[in-house]
Amino acid sequence: METLTHTKETTSPDDSALSMLGSSLDLRRFDTLVHAGPMDFRGYVHEIPNHELDWNTTIFYTVTNPAITARLQERFGKRPLWADSVIEAACETARTLPPQQYHVPSPIMDYMTRECEFKNEHADGGFIDHLDFCAEYTTRYFPQGSPHVLFLHSICGVNTNLFPLEFDKIPDLKSLLTDHEYLHVQAFPAMLRLLFMDEVLGVLWDEDDVVDRVEGVEFSAFHGTKLTLVGEEFWMHLNYHLIHLLDFMPTQNFDRFLNDPFVRLFVRLHEFLRKQDKLYATVRLDRLGQVEGMTAPNETLPTWDHLLSRLDADEVAKAHEQLRAQLRRYSKAIDHDLAYEILWK
Repeated sequence: METLTHTKETTSPDDSALSMLGSSLDLRRFDTLVHAGPMDFRGYVHEIPNHELDWNTTIFYTVTNPAITARLQERFGKRPLWADSVIEAACETARTLPPQQYHVPSPIMDYMTRECEFKNEHADGGFIDHLDFCAEYTTRYFPQGSPHVLFLHSICGVNTNLFPLEFDKIPDLKSLLTDHEYLHVQAFPAMLRLLFMDEVLGVLWDEDDVVDRVEGVEFSAFHGTKLTLVGEEFWMHLNYHLIHLLDFMPTQNFDRFLNDPFVRLFVRLHEFLRKQDKLYATVRLDRLGQVEGMTAPNETLPTWDHLLSRLDADEVAKAHEQLRAQLRRYSKAIDHDLAYEILWK
């Protein structure tokens, strides 16, 4: 595995967000960040196969199901060629925004460099690019949260059973973080797995008066520690996941990826949080509302029901069960207990 390195220079106070393009963020991440939400760039980007990508250097190399691997390679194994108008529009917006807001503290960066190993996250950059994007987005658009949580969200494990930090070293993180940060960093990988398996969110989706009745959830982290997210910690944790999912959205043709697990979870989680009035992070979906086929008539935002109405139910069930089976195998391989309990008031 590759050792994490971070060479980003601190920006000048006189700079704008434009200074982050290129050295810190690729154009897709840059546009998502300055516009506070995703965009379907169909007609404005041409994606070509990335023949230089070594799949064995990505976090997806542990996926054993050929069908899932093929879908992942279709999603993440390409290079985008952008229209000038997209670059110009993003840059124009960026000039009105402040420069880089998140600067990882030296103790955290030193610890990660010394103790951790990371695989690439996407075809469009290394793991550090993903962490930078998530932390910067949190700083700008989720002021109730801590950007350290999403900068460290994968340190306790990645959904594909990669482990940047040895389990017995996880307690060392406590001295670097607040109690809030330490809780959410430990919880993130296991909760992500439960969310992809449609646990927790799937149970709560059809419940009435969720905010008034649900206290939180109890579950096991990858390293075996029993964790409990209660009250506002539960809702804040879901907001962290929503920001994380932003970095896995397609570059274009969203309607072709409605059965993609990242898209399914992103649309459902966003709708769930806004219906419960718990969408604390600013994550705009209005630009997707302008995309043909993404929203129902007279609606401005994508919804779970509309997404399902455009998919074959058998295909959704098949794809979802393939993913669940893969994730169950991952948990079994590390003796991770997938059991959880919704805590009711």
